[in-house]
Amino acid sequence: MMGEHGCTHLVYGYEHFDDRILKTMGKGSTKKTNLRSFFWTFEAGIRPIPNQIIGFPDEDFDSLRAQMKAWDELGIQVKPHFATAYPGSMWFTEYRDKILEQYKGIGKKMGLTDDLEAYIVDLGDASRVSGVISKNFNAIELIGLREMMLHRQYNKIDQYENEWRKKHGIKEGEPSTLVQKKTLKKIMDTPIKSSAQTLVN
Repeated sequence: MMGEHGCTHLVYGYEHFDDRILKTMGKGSTKKTNLRSFFWTFEAGIRPIPNQIIGFPDEDFDSLRAQMKAWDELGIQVKPHFATAYPGSMWFTEYRDKILEQYKGIGKKMGLTDDLEAYIVDLGDASRVSGVISKNFNAIELIGLREMMLHRQYNKIDQYENEWRKKHGIKEGEPSTLVQKKTLKKIMDTPIKSSAQTLVN
């Protein structure tokens, strides 16, 4: 019906195609439901445009590969945005100290009141890195990883993962993450609530 009335495209806030990352975001969706809605939209004659983001707090090499594999399944070219903690958001509240550490002394250099103001001035549309909230990657790593993802350089990501593991002293057979195992288990054991369920409760 929307297509018949002139709707040519829909921008979907999928954000990610890794179920673990979607769960930590509280999206109430899964890779399966995201893929399904993409193809339903396409079949209705409407162009689906999936908004994609990397650099979430628990983002790791596996979740980055999951993104790329989903793009391959969909046959789309994507340049993802970076996870950004906007003032007023839950992430901003949770990661404020981490963000301010990254902007330490910048406010004064810019002639501003404080470092928080420097962060706010630096905020954009998430197409470039501002305050990093990832527990596994820094700004430079995120920019480089996004470039490799854009060009589907799975082999380069594998190579960097090996270097990253050595740098962080992660043993063979251990997951490539700096996030504590207890935190990951707690996330995965928490039931998914959809937005509708959250509103009712």
